Amino acid sequence: MRSPGLRLDSVTTVFGNASLAQTTENARRWLRHLGRSDLAVVPGASCSLLGQRAQGCVARSWRDGLGGDRVASERHPAGTAGPTAAIHIAASARRHPQALTLLTLDPLTNVCLALALDSALPQHVDHLVVMGATGSARAM
Repeated sequence: MRSPGLRLDSVTTVFGNASLAQTTENARRWLRHLGRSDLAVVPGASCSLLGQRAQGCVARSWRDGLGGDRVASERHPAGTAGPTAAIHIAASARRHPQALTLLTLDPLTNVCLALALDSALPQHVDHLVVMGATGSARAM
């Protein structure tokens, strides 16, 4: 995050190993810890495109999604005021054509929703870097 060749514009959040409220709080907490509380944190999808919420992942990652037992503060809940993550991603790609790299951490729901909003998204994004995993893969 402090690399001179890197310009971090914003952070979007999604449900996953914790609720959307918790992952958004975690992102804000980490950005404060890294001295980057100036960055926008934009909440995104609170469930999968099929309406499912991650249940098993939460149990394996502790309640806060970071290996601890903290939960998002009720005094500062992660709201969805302003554009959602999907709208933010699509708009950022249009604002910075061929200059935007999306670094994604599983799940990819926000990217899928951004693609649904703007089918030209792939032409505007320079790189898509994905770190993903599954807890429910079956042997083929």
